[in-house]
Amino acid sequence: MSLAGIMIFAIAAALTAVLLKQIKSEYSIFLVTGAAIILFLVVLSQIGTVIETIQKIQKLIRFDDIYINILVKITGISYLTQFAADICKDCGYQSLAGQLQIFGKISVLAVSMPVVMALLEMINQLLE
Repeated sequence: MSLAGIMIFAIAAALTAVLLKQIKSEYSIFLVTGAAIILFLVVLSQIGTVIETIQKIQKLIRFDDIYINILVKITGISYLTQFAADICKDCGYQSLAGQLQIFGKISVLAVSMPVVMALLEMINQLLE
């Protein structure tokens, strides 16, 4: 699906949800959540291109696979956290969305610890 098609789909879903909210407000949440899931699946279908490009860069620069894996994990955690938090916000649960965002940030920090440790080891070696 093209970028224009995705945008038109999202706008149409949002406008339909606004109209549906006036008739049956509980159904508009299902419509918006369904549209968000469809858009999420479209993004997942495009992730292969991104991973292929990252692998090409890795071959050119030649660095550890662990750093690529960490980059992909951080990107996935960030996207999934934002996706879930936005759905919670749409449903009116701001505090739950905030907790999800905090959890996502801590998860990114935990996943990135090997990079921090490698950087600290490199600095330590330079100082010796």
